[in-house]
Amino acid sequence: MYYISERQSKILQYLKIEKQFVTGNTLAKKFKISDRTIRSEIQAIKKICGEEIIVAVKHKGYRYNINYSSNGIYCALDIVSPKDRLLYIIKSLLLNVEGIDIFELADELFVSEKSIETDIVRIKKILQDIDLINITLTRTDNTIKLNGTENIIDNVLYEICKYQEIEVNYEEFQKIFNDINIGYINFLVVNVLNKYNYSSRYLSITRFTLDIALMIESIYNHYYHRGSFYRALIEKANVEVPDYYNKISTELQNIIKDKLNIKLNEEDNTYIQYVLYITHKIYLLEIEISQSFTNKDDFYLFCIKVFDKLKNNQGIYFVEDDELISSFILHLRLALERSRLGFKLYNPLGETLANQYIYLIEIAIMIAEEIEQEYHTKFNFNEITYIGIHLTTILFPSLENNINKLKILLYIPEGNGNLTLIRHKLSSLVNMSDIIINGVTDLFDAQNLKQRLLNYNLIITSSKRFDFEITNIYTISKLFDKSCQYKIQKIINEKITHIKEQTTRKIILNITNEQLFIPNLKLQSKEEIISYLSNVLIKENFVDTKFEHYVLQREKIADTDLESGAAFPHSLKNIANRPAVLIAILTEPII
Repeated sequence: MYYISERQSKILQYLKIEKQFVTGNTLAKKFKISDRTIRSEIQAIKKICGEEIIVAVKHKGYRYNINYSSNGIYCALDIVSPKDRLLYIIKSLLLNVEGIDIFELADELFVSEKSIETDIVRIKKILQDIDLINITLTRTDNTIKLNGTENIIDNVLYEICKYQEIEVNYEEFQKIFNDINIGYINFLVVNVLNKYNYSSRYLSITRFTLDIALMIESIYNHYYHRGSFYRALIEKANVEVPDYYNKISTELQNIIKDKLNIKLNEEDNTYIQYVLYITHKIYLLEIEISQSFTNKDDFYLFCIKVFDKLKNNQGIYFVEDDELISSFILHLRLALERSRLGFKLYNPLGETLANQYIYLIEIAIMIAEEIEQEYHTKFNFNEITYIGIHLTTILFPSLENNINKLKILLYIPEGNGNLTLIRHKLSSLVNMSDIIINGVTDLFDAQNLKQRLLNYNLIITSSKRFDFEITNIYTISKLFDKSCQYKIQKIINEKITHIKEQTTRKIILNITNEQLFIPNLKLQSKEEIISYLSNVLIKENFVDTKFEHYVLQREKIADTDLESGAAFPHSLKNIANRPAVLIAILTEPII
């Protein structure tokens, strides 16, 4: 196995293709480097792969030696950036289940042990952030090991590549594979799928190719067999896969054996069948549902009831466009079927939506909760964020002004002059971006008045003529004096805070549960916080009684800053009984 740089690999491949002498000057122009650099690269190739690999003749140049025996293996190990290094380390850990020595890894990657230490910390954080259940990175002395790989369903390399915002293609993955050509495997895969007219928008060819590349390299290098990682997934699925997918998998297996002299085992073959089947099934189901979908469908009628409920109870209005509404409901139906099948979509905009468009996500959560209750199927957060994206097509542009804001009815029967004056005073007391004020001097039709008033979070009025009890009505003086202003300002700010807390709670409860969300924690020191939160986790059986000690020891190594919130260091996930996210919000910062 020869480790040469990407440029050296390209120079070697170019000489192999030319099959004749190529001058140093021609090579320099081809690769846009100097003649001197070409000479250095040729010397480096010869030093690594052997003198006989390239024939060098003065005044003629360089020629690849066709009689050179190397089994056709050239390793373009072009791992320069920290992002590429992380992918290489993960791949090595996946294939070396007994663990790898960090000093050997540092030598292999031509970096310091300190760089590897930094990479380990980053990998632990990424594994936590992408929420791979029970997958942990541990270290014993100088050996690091990836635990829980038997539970892997998602392709870890692929997920980390997306997390790091690396362009997902086989050229990028080629950097971390030493002795197989990812592009060639991709070519074989596409040819077999085309032969059987296989098509599914849910099958990522790059991801599928990467799966097969891991299988091949595990066999080629006599590592613990990649196929065994999928056993739990196949057993859990418990599905009868039609023979059509077995034929495709067998064909692919035979071609890999013929072209690469690698025989995939039965577990690999079963996994390939399963991936092809499940991605094709959801695709075919999508087509079937789309073709048979009508506005008389039970699911359609149920969704219309949900929209009406949101309109009446939350003041959320949808466009009156049957085509757009039907398209959105069709998306909900497909999301339901994907969730039923356990098929998980990835939404690259999910985090952005959750952070910047909370009002969309909140509505998506409301809709998802209604569907979950009726059809007993829970949506994952990625599906909810996709619902949020589709919501933009059916909500009025002014929706942002009607959701997650305090809706105030200002009823001043004394006339427009008084109404304008009081409204102006109100605008100077509070942040107007957090509220909507509907000012009126007459309530007009008294029919269903009480029901209409319930659509507001707060009613401010100078009238004393209401003949029914509503808890959110506050009476002010006609002059709206200073004491009155102070009282209303306090009430409005309290209600705004409550709305924001409820919005945050709904988002947070999609990633944790009620027991692990503490919105108003009143403690005075970091030690008190650690003790309190540790006891919460111990009580819920997420950690053992030694957890608080581990946290305090971790704090001595790397101090956690506390402002308005607290979070346990992610590295402590390794000693947890099961994964959990505990979120606490302090009432006051710890200084």
